[in-house]
Amino acid sequence: MPSEKKVFIRFRIPSLEEVLKQEGYEAGAIKKLLLSAEQKYGDLKKLTPGRYTIPILASDGSILSSIDVEIPGPEKILPTLGYTGSVLQTILEILAKQPIRFEVGEYTLTLTLEDIPDTQIQSLYVKVRVVNFRSTPRTGPDNILGILFYGTKVTSLGEREGIWYKTRLEDHQEGWISGLVLSQTEVPTDLYVTKESVELWSDPVEKSILSILPYGTHVRFTRVKGLWYQVQLDDGRKGWILGFSLSPEPPILLPDTDAMAVITRKIFNITGAFEGGEGFSNLAGNFDGQGLSFGFLQWNFGKGSLQPLLKSMFAKNPGKFRGIFKDGTDLLLAVLNSNNLGAQIQFARSLNDSKSRILEPWRSRFKALGKEPEFQDVQIEFAKTLLNKAKSFFKEYNLKTERGLSLMFDIVVQNGSIAEETKFQILEVRKKKEASLGRELIEREFLEIIAHKRAEAANPRWVEDVRSRKLTIARGEGEVHGKLYNLEQEFGLGDQIIFV
Repeated sequence: MPSEKKVFIRFRIPSLEEVLKQEGYEAGAIKKLLLSAEQKYGDLKKLTPGRYTIPILASDGSILSSIDVEIPGPEKILPTLGYTGSVLQTILEILAKQPIRFEVGEYTLTLTLEDIPDTQIQSLYVKVRVVNFRSTPRTGPDNILGILFYGTKVTSLGEREGIWYKTRLEDHQEGWISGLVLSQTEVPTDLYVTKESVELWSDPVEKSILSILPYGTHVRFTRVKGLWYQVQLDDGRKGWILGFSLSPEPPILLPDTDAMAVITRKIFNITGAFEGGEGFSNLAGNFDGQGLSFGFLQWNFGKGSLQPLLKSMFAKNPGKFRGIFKDGTDLLLAVLNSNNLGAQIQFARSLNDSKSRILEPWRSRFKALGKEPEFQDVQIEFAKTLLNKAKSFFKEYNLKTERGLSLMFDIVVQNGSIAEETKFQILEVRKKKEASLGRELIEREFLEIIAHKRAEAANPRWVEDVRSRKLTIARGEGEVHGKLYNLEQEFGLGDQIIFV
C-alpha cells in the first residue's frame, strides 16, 4: 500500500521573540531587541533558521554592543522530539532534497521512507550491530527495555506509529523498534571478532571455555539468544560468544609488529564503524554534497580526498584497475588527471540517481575495488597519513591515552581539523571548570569538552551527529547513527598511556 511507507513529521521553528524568551530576556529588553532586529533583517516572520547578530542601540541610535541569537532548524528541533541517530539522519537527508525554505512557523511534512519494511511481513530481523528495544514508540533514556543484536529475529505485530514497529521477541516480550534498523529478509550470518581476544563458551549458562579466539576471527551465527550468539567456526567447532565482541563488519587487519599497530587497528576500526557498515567497500552517493564517498573512512570527491587513492591504485596495478572499471576506465582516468575539482565533483554527481544512490555499473565496480587486497592496502596507507595528523593534535592538546588519540583521529577524518577559535574555547572551558572544581581535569573530562566544542563548530546540520560520535569516544559508550557502542567491550579501547 502506498501509505505504508509514509511518515508524518510535525515540528515548529520558533520565532525570534520565542528564542529570546527562552534565553531569559525580560519583556522590555525583548521589545527593544525585536525593533533593532527588524531594522536590520526586515520582516521577522520571514527569518530562516540560523544565527543572527542583533545590535543593541543607544537612545541616539548608535550601536552600544550586540548579541548573537540562534533560531534552530530541523537538525536541532527534531532531536528534542525524539528523532535521533540513523532515524534523524535519514529524515534530514530527505528534507535536504526537498525544495522547502524553512521559515518561522509550524510544519507538517509527509516523508516517504523506502527503507522501512512492510508491517504485514511477520518475521523481521535486526540489520545493525545493536539497537535499543523500547516500551514506547519514541527515543529516550526512560523507555529502554533492553538491547537487541544484529540478526535477532522479531515478530511484527502489524502495528506501526511513524517509523516505529511494535514487535514481539522470542521470549514473548513486546516492545517497539525503529523500522529503519529492521530487514524483512534474513541478514547474512557472517560475524567477526572485534576484540584482541574473546572466549568461545560451551553454553551461556554454564560458561565453560572451549577456546580463545583472536581478533578478526570469522564465525557464522546459527542463533541469537539475548546477549549471546551461537556460532560455528570455519574449522567446524561450535560454541557461544557474547554479542558485544562480534560485528557483521569485517575488521581492519594490520600487521601486529608492535603495540602501536594494535592501537592503530582499534582506532581505524572505531572510526571506520562510524563512517559506514561495509568497511573497505563503504559506498555512499551525493547525500552530503560530496558526489561520491568510498572506503572504510569514506574518502570522497567533494573534498578531493578520494582521487589520490584511485590514482595510487592505478599506478600500483593498472591491469587490475582496468579489469574492475572496464569500459569506464578511460573516462575515470581523464577525470582524475584533470586536476579540476569542480569537474571531478560534477562527474561524481553524474554517477548518482535522483535519490543519491550510485548507479550501475559504477556501484558494482567500486564495490569490487573495495574487496581487492591491494586497494585495501592503499586505504590503510592513506589512513596512516590521517593518523599522523591526529598525532600532531594529540601532542598539541597534551593528551596521553589511546582514547585521546582515537578522538583526534575521528576529528581529522570527520571534520578535518580544530580551528584556533575553537581551540581557544576548549582551553577556556577547561580553565573555568578546573577553577570551579579546584583540581585538574582527568583526560576523559577534557575529551568531553573537546567533543562538545568541536561539535558546536560544525555545520549546523551535522552538529548532533558530530557530538554523538565524539562523546561516544570520550565516554567509551554511546549511540551513533542509531547503533549502540561500547568501545571497550567491542574494540578494546581504554585509557592506557601511549607514546606517539
